[in-house]
Amino acid sequence: MDNSTIVNVINNVHKMLENRGFDITKVNRNPPTAHMNNLIKLFRDKKNTLDIMIENTNRDKPDFGKKAYVHFIYNMRNEKSNKEFEDLYDVVTKANNMMERDHIIIVVFSELTEKHRSLESEFSNLTLFSYKNLMFNLVDHQFVPKHESLTAAEKIKLLSDFMITDYNKLPLISKYDPVCRYYNFKIGDVLRITRPSDANMTHVMYRHVQFLD
Repeated sequence: MDNSTIVNVINNVHKMLENRGFDITKVNRNPPTAHMNNLIKLFRDKKNTLDIMIENTNRDKPDFGKKAYVHFIYNMRNEKSNKEFEDLYDVVTKANNMMERDHIIIVVFSELTEKHRSLESEFSNLTLFSYKNLMFNLVDHQFVPKHESLTAAEKIKLLSDFMITDYNKLPLISKYDPVCRYYNFKIGDVLRITRPSDANMTHVMYRHVQFLD
């Protein structure tokens, strides 16, 4: 794997963090090439990390104090076990006082299995990605419509507007849907999906996030 692949993945992680609502203005997104190549060499040799830690610091925003931690793994110790991920999750959570609303993201430069991804059902603020899923920015694709999670007030209004008493009356979307994983939408979230249609109109639909087979 060449360095440009790793750099591309890191750049798309930056975009994903920004799309998840994190302030990445303090992240050095364009380090000198020689410096970046040296960091990657140390990372490959397990002498340094490429980890990213972000905390939203704008007190005027509702997500003030919300944190994200991204950990990159070049080679897994045991590809058949989840223990490395479980230990890492525990260390990151305790070291950074991570709460349920915070995001922990693990990016692995190899393949992941369904067993690995099953940890996302155990830890709601965790998402695991193989580097292959971050070679491009998913939500930039022209055929991926805009997805937004409704606020608490918007969810209440939706019940009234649709004359329903239960969000399960809405069509469902899987927690493991690629877009849901990209944003780390949670079980119980209600999404507004806006898709362009003919005659310069937009089509709006709503989906309830649940675990689906």
